[in-house]
Amino acid sequence: MLKSRLLVILAFMFILFTGPVRAQNSPIRIACVGNSITQGFGLENPDSDSYPAQLAGILGGNYEVRNFGQAGRTLLKKGDFPYWDTDSLGFKDALGFNPDKVIIMLGSNDTRNPNWSFKEEFIPDYIALIDTFAQLSSKPQIFICQPPPIFQPLFGLNDSLLTNEVLLLIDSVASAKALPLIDVYSLMLPFQQHFFDGVHPDPQGAQMVAANVAAAMLSTKIQNEGIEFSQNPVNFELYQNYPNPFNPSTTLTFFVGRASDVSLNIFNLLGERIKTLVDSRQAAGEVQIKWNGTNSAGHPVSSGIYLYRLKIGKEVKTRKMMLTR
Repeated sequence: MLKSRLLVILAFMFILFTGPVRAQNSPIRIACVGNSITQGFGLENPDSDSYPAQLAGILGGNYEVRNFGQAGRTLLKKGDFPYWDTDSLGFKDALGFNPDKVIIMLGSNDTRNPNWSFKEEFIPDYIALIDTFAQLSSKPQIFICQPPPIFQPLFGLNDSLLTNEVLLLIDSVASAKALPLIDVYSLMLPFQQHFFDGVHPDPQGAQMVAANVAAAMLSTKIQNEGIEFSQNPVNFELYQNYPNPFNPSTTLTFFVGRASDVSLNIFNLLGERIKTLVDSRQAAGEVQIKWNGTNSAGHPVSSGIYLYRLKIGKEVKTRKMMLTR
């Protein structure tokens, strides 16, 4: 009897301190929340070409990605078509999915009249949406996306409002909730040709969005996995590569405040190390390294988004870059 009670107590303590146990081989559930851009509006085969579908292909079988995008929907509760009111393959189903990760990309339709007259409620409504997902038993990790540009004023959408107001408010929400922010807007700004109607991405544009989302998710994982923080951190910085996007080569620049052991590695979206650019002790100062788009064997790598990670001692910084061949 004593042994049985002890086993019960130990089991309870294990759950208490480690959290719920995922079933063996159970995939990580990802809910993609959004409007018609997420849904794959206008694509001939949204089940394979929408960004959530292509995200599933990038991440592989350990992930279950579901598309909860609904056309025309607003983040604002008082908008003309609030996302809050959707059920089948929308808000209610996304909650019922009990996801482990949530990708939110809303805000474009809020620029349509008369929706933006309720702009004072945008931040409270966004935080309420985040909190609703955060309260799920799965305790999901939540990512916020800046929507892509509005190249044409389709359906009354307004890129000026998106650029000058909505994006700033989304950034404020991400800061207030300390959540990762995925900047789809800046990524897609040079690629108007991949928006067939000026608002919705074509299959290649959706692939770029998917790769950017996957890169952000993987960047967070790589940055947080197994990293201990030093009590005496080195002053260092990792800058954005230039040019970006690039073909065939780009320059990576970092700064080290004092002489330190430095490693600079490139990863693909599967988390596989492609190449080590630096693995040595570096003197204090700025360092520039050129990458010619090849792997450790000297073979050219394919087009896509790659992560470059700078590790100094026990501290890490990660950025992403795009190779276009």
